[in-house]
Amino acid sequence: MQSAALDYSLKKKSRTLNSYSVDRSPMSENIATVARDQLRALAGLLTGEWQSKEAQVLVRQFGALAELASERHHTELSTLARALSASALLYQKNGPDAAGRARFLELGRKVNAVLNGESFAKKNQAKAQTPDIVIGDDFKAVFMLAETDVKQSAVVPKELLAALAQRKFALHVFAEGDGLTEALSKLTPAVLICEAALMPALSEMLDVIEKNQPGLSSRVPLLALNRVASAQRRLTAALGWADVYLEAPTVAQVAEAVQELAVPRDEAPYQVLIVDDDRQQAMFCAGVLRRKGMEVKSALNADEALATLATMRPDLVIMDLYLPGLDGLELTAILRQRSDSLVLPIVFLSGEQDTQKRFDALNVGGDDYLTKPIRPRHLATAVSSRIKRVRALRAQLAEARAPTDHQGIYRRQAFLELLQSDAERKNSPPTGLFYLAIDHANSLTTELGLFAQSELEGELISRLNEACEASDALTSLGNFEYALLVRRSELERLLKLAESLRTSVAGRAVVVKSDEYALTMSLGMIEKTDAKASAERWLALAQTACQRASQAGGNRIERASQEPVRAGTARAKVIEDVLQEPPTRNNTSFEFQPLVPLRAAPVAQYIQMLRLRGNTVATSNLSRPDYLGPAERSGTIARLDRFAAQHAVDVIRESARFGQPARLHVRASASALLGDLGPGVRSELSMSNVEPSQLTLEFDLHELELDLPQAVRKLEQLRQLHVGISLSISLPRAKLAQVLQKCKPTALKIHSALLQTPSTEFLQILSEWRNHASIIATDLTGPEHLPALWQQQVDYVQADFLGAPSAQLDFIFAQLKLSA
Repeated sequence: MQSAALDYSLKKKSRTLNSYSVDRSPMSENIATVARDQLRALAGLLTGEWQSKEAQVLVRQFGALAELASERHHTELSTLARALSASALLYQKNGPDAAGRARFLELGRKVNAVLNGESFAKKNQAKAQTPDIVIGDDFKAVFMLAETDVKQSAVVPKELLAALAQRKFALHVFAEGDGLTEALSKLTPAVLICEAALMPALSEMLDVIEKNQPGLSSRVPLLALNRVASAQRRLTAALGWADVYLEAPTVAQVAEAVQELAVPRDEAPYQVLIVDDDRQQAMFCAGVLRRKGMEVKSALNADEALATLATMRPDLVIMDLYLPGLDGLELTAILRQRSDSLVLPIVFLSGEQDTQKRFDALNVGGDDYLTKPIRPRHLATAVSSRIKRVRALRAQLAEARAPTDHQGIYRRQAFLELLQSDAERKNSPPTGLFYLAIDHANSLTTELGLFAQSELEGELISRLNEACEASDALTSLGNFEYALLVRRSELERLLKLAESLRTSVAGRAVVVKSDEYALTMSLGMIEKTDAKASAERWLALAQTACQRASQAGGNRIERASQEPVRAGTARAKVIEDVLQEPPTRNNTSFEFQPLVPLRAAPVAQYIQMLRLRGNTVATSNLSRPDYLGPAERSGTIARLDRFAAQHAVDVIRESARFGQPARLHVRASASALLGDLGPGVRSELSMSNVEPSQLTLEFDLHELELDLPQAVRKLEQLRQLHVGISLSISLPRAKLAQVLQKCKPTALKIHSALLQTPSTEFLQILSEWRNHASIIATDLTGPEHLPALWQQQVDYVQADFLGAPSAQLDFIFAQLKLSA
């Protein structure tokens, strides 16, 4: 009986709505009446037994209401009705889950707020007009679609307005879609800000606007905000085409994000190749993507696709599963064998629902598998998010492969390769090598913070470059030490250059804590005749000469002697001697390797690496693999790990103070965890006013398993401090799922070998933990592994070919802005 009454009610409302849809008279309260009736019908479905047929009727009803509201310029009601129609379609068959019910209630609340906020009859008689937006010549416009309830807003608009005004931005806040639509028709803003809860409505609104303003979403950067951390809101922002998503942001962070997004983007339009023998389907996809400002080409078969690829370098390929001749699987396998297609996203779009076919598509090298039919916005978002990521990765690959960095000096590995090549050439021009070191650098690094060191090094490099020629090669070795490879024909010219380098630094004043210091520099130089075809020997001789100059008082030049370089005693004994000294800024140095985001948000995250510095060439740069064994045997590893954690807290505090917040991962041993690492970290955090979640401590899972019950208790203490916990996994192991459940990590750092040929059980574990922990792939050797890592939904990658270790936090994460 109830079902029949409901069916009659829906049919009655259908007739009512249809009569209004053909009525061209001025708008009255009728649309509001119909909207409320439809909400009551939806409420009946939600409170009673879900009926798919009634839901199907509501899909059409809300769709018709959206069209009618759009015609009458009620944009906000139109977008909300479209969202209701889409949600009803999503849950039509099986009914909504808890999240779906919450979604319906939220949309219903917003519809009622729109209906109650203003008289529709009055609004229709005099169409709402948005006044012309007038801003100063030196100001850029920023539009914001904000919550009407300030308590629900991520930031207070008035405070944001003041912060943006200081950066030459004029903020215009809109509480409803009609005003924003009118404003967008008159002026294209530098940035569009939206509360994440309003993203669905904004997305629907932009779809309507882009019919008359194609490519608006791609031209205007979109910043999504949410007042609390929420995985669902992050997903909503990603599906809504957001460029950046910020959770619980400060006004300063929002203003900084606006400033970064407002920088004109000179990148070329996205280029997409569609391979599909169904012309109608290809035209549909092309139309959707072109409205987003993309350039699209189509191919009906594999031969046409390969011919097109000879003249086009697409950012992404949309691949049909079934093609005449070579099918989509075979064509993908061919593309993956080409070096220029290793990181090319290939997305399958097919009506095939078979699970095995989907697995085959991903296994052969596809990045994703989408099923037909697909909503236009979902297609555009899937394409856009992958293109953004691959362009960022290509740019980073090009940057990492370049011999010089953004300061114009050689990267360390490129310099060593150049040095070895020069040493081996028998008929090369006369060459000399300089090893340069700032005197008393250890004391200087103790007093200066990381960012002050970076600023000073930038100025020093600039001064050194002024004394060099274009053919010279300069590199930084950390701790204010440098190497310079030069080509000069005579010894006198080498000596003249050495003196020029020394004087370029001598007397440079540095102010530290109100005290002024005058810098000096020591130089060691060697000619190629002493190199004996070995870059390592060549550099070691120059370093030894530089050490002699420094020990003689500094601010002087020493030529390298012909005697062999000696490490003194056996290397292991030398390392043990180094470990006897407590770690200080004088005998340690730190490097930071970025975690490059593959699928996750572009949060600035680094692996901090502690290096020991002895007094001999053999111990001048000891990495963790060098000293770990001796340190564990001597019981000094826990002391080193505590020192590294303390340094990380200092860096996090300083990075926040300089407006460049960074999250650091610090490697620690099981012995440190079972000792007093936890209390030490608690003490450092309590005195530093640092957000604990910005620090992540990384442990080897195999080490923890040796005393798992005690390790679990210690990890729980760290969790109570809100410190991140990362577990490193390099070997397959039994009962991995049970161990992870006990340890509860926030990040999993996995060796790439385990991810290249993962077992079904391991993939299942990854799938279960993906919602609880970040997945980090490490020890990658080249970009050919990136497509497989994308398929396995790896979040971050640690690899030298993407981002090499550096003494500064200077990785440009802004190039990798993504919201998904």
